[in-house]
Amino acid sequence: MNIPILIENFGVTLDWLGTAIQWLIGIGPIVGVGIILFTIILKTVVLPLDAFSKVKMRKNNLKMEKMRPQLEKLQKQYANDKQAYNAKMMELYKKNGYSMLGPCLPMIVTLVIFIFVMSAFSSYSNYTNLHTYEQMAESYNAAILQYSVGAEDEEAVTTDSDWTAFYTGSGDEQVFQYYRMERVYNSDAADCLIETRVTYYYDPPTETEEEGVYTEEELAALTPEERETYLDGLLAENKTSGIISTSYTVKTAAVLAAAESEDEAFAPVAAAAEKLKNNTYQDNEGFTANDYRAREIMQQVGRDASSNIYYDVRDSFLWVNNIWEPDVSYEHPVKMPNVTNSLFTQEMFNELTYNLSAEKAAPNGYFILIILSIGFMFLSQFILSRSQKAQNELQTADGRGKKTQKIMMIVMPVIYGIFAFFYSAAFTIYMITSSVYNVVSTLIINAIIDRRFRKREEQEIQDKYNKRLPQHAASGAVSKASAGTNNRQSVNKQLRQNKLRISEKEKKSADTNREKRNGGK
Repeated sequence: MNIPILIENFGVTLDWLGTAIQWLIGIGPIVGVGIILFTIILKTVVLPLDAFSKVKMRKNNLKMEKMRPQLEKLQKQYANDKQAYNAKMMELYKKNGYSMLGPCLPMIVTLVIFIFVMSAFSSYSNYTNLHTYEQMAESYNAAILQYSVGAEDEEAVTTDSDWTAFYTGSGDEQVFQYYRMERVYNSDAADCLIETRVTYYYDPPTETEEEGVYTEEELAALTPEERETYLDGLLAENKTSGIISTSYTVKTAAVLAAAESEDEAFAPVAAAAEKLKNNTYQDNEGFTANDYRAREIMQQVGRDASSNIYYDVRDSFLWVNNIWEPDVSYEHPVKMPNVTNSLFTQEMFNELTYNLSAEKAAPNGYFILIILSIGFMFLSQFILSRSQKAQNELQTADGRGKKTQKIMMIVMPVIYGIFAFFYSAAFTIYMITSSVYNVVSTLIINAIIDRRFRKREEQEIQDKYNKRLPQHAASGAVSKASAGTNNRQSVNKQLRQNKLRISEKEKKSADTNREKRNGGK
């Protein structure tokens, strides 16, 4: 019974970005940790741009807070004239060194990087899933072919068929394609359970100037003996066009004997036979029931090897069974990948995953990463809104910026949630790590900027106080020490008054908003 050897190369490749991701992810001991390290490295590389943007935004917010009294006055004065408010606001911006464009460029660069990474993760997920099946196919074939012989084996008996012309079509439309020959490797050794069949082909050129090379027409004009000698010479020199297929024929008696043997070399065959002991077979199409049993035993040897390598190479992380699929319960860790590559067929998938029925039905995850991605993005947006509170409240005459920011606090987490539903758990881990990194970096940057701004504000108050001091102490009643003490007391008093004034204004604003809401009801 002739059974094909599975294709081991599905033609999947990575671009430079996918290769970079593969290398960086490989830094970690497991894939999930590797993705976290990759995200931290990437965020650290772009941190100067990100920090520049956040510093600009925070400084703008502090400057806006400083302009709050003037802007609130303008909001009341030009409540119904947005253009006039914007004109006056721009004058204040220019006077106080407020820049609206400063934070924009770094944010655009960060967005472009996010899109690139999202695309790269999508491609890499498809690549990794297919590459897993490539490894399973290699293991499947190797497990079966260990019971065969090859040309390099001394015990091998090689049998060649004649080179025959292969045509497509029929009648007048029949078209020549190539010459082909089947070579069979066999042995009478007890450990040889299968005959291996390799079909070679040669596609002659239609025209050539190379010496000693026949064209298609010249090759057809040779005698069968001359053509056979010529093509055998090309095969010996590895100058044929390639291999069409490789298959094997089960040696029924040898396989059934190995299934009953206690020899360690035949342990995989015995284990496969034990799994199939309750199966029944019938004679059919010229083959006996034992022929069918022997064939399935050898197939089961390949299936066992395929499932074993799957458990060795699969990429799981915590509760997620396949990190390259979404963390959802309706997806499964083992499934037929969405590929346009015809080399990987449904039949091949079924054979490679024959022992993985439980994995084909199990949930891949439980939505936990999706919930975390939404939660951390909401936290990131909340901290960002607090960092830009003054800007949101004062950039428009009617204060709509604050409403817009509230909408963004809902929209951005929803967008992240949608990405997490449709993209791999690996990309969701990237988004979560990125959000956590943003939260931490924002808090640190805000703390540093706020501290520097307070020092600058203290210095400005100190300078104002110094200007009001008399240039000459005529009376000599105030000593330098008491003057210094009075200076510090005055500065601290001024700061307390500023904080009290801001607190009263915030309270007044909250009362006004509450009255409006109650009035609306």
